[in-house]
Amino acid sequence: MSSPLARAGRLRGALVGVCSAGASAVAHGVGGGELPSGGSLALFLVACATVGAASSTVHVGGRAHQLLYLSAVLAAGQTFGHIALTVAAQAHIHCLPTVSPQMMLAHGGAAAVCALLIGLAERLYVVCASVLCRLRLVTVGAEGPTTVAVLWPTEPLVAQCIVLSSRGPRAPPRLMCA
Repeated sequence: MSSPLARAGRLRGALVGVCSAGASAVAHGVGGGELPSGGSLALFLVACATVGAASSTVHVGGRAHQLLYLSAVLAAGQTFGHIALTVAAQAHIHCLPTVSPQMMLAHGGAAAVCALLIGLAERLYVVCASVLCRLRLVTVGAEGPTTVAVLWPTEPLVAQCIVLSSRGPRAPPRLMCA
């Protein structure tokens, strides 16, 4: 059985992947690019899922450090997702001068807000899992589980037979047991 911290790490990785994918797709669409479909969608999802899976295994101590780490991972996920969309689109080429300060500010703000929400969700998950574990320890008694007695029937089972009349080859049988 895994610890609540390990399960919270998997939750964090999934949320980082989903938030990175959502923010990159929205930003790419708002920037004039096409929304992902076909091969570009597969490449896009693999890039965002890889960033999410990589972030699920790293545990950073301290809440401030964790928020910085999550912001950096989300920014990297948005960058990789945006690069995957750009590479897959082939006709839509980004240059450094076309990246506006407003777009960078929007991506940074989205990364910070998502990092705060993901950190909060991870912390609440760990707290709730710990409380439920302690409640389970309190509610299970010291006497252990109750035993179940198996009762075997003492009387033999007898099927009653009903006599039926047959009127031809397609009729029901003469004796039918109920």
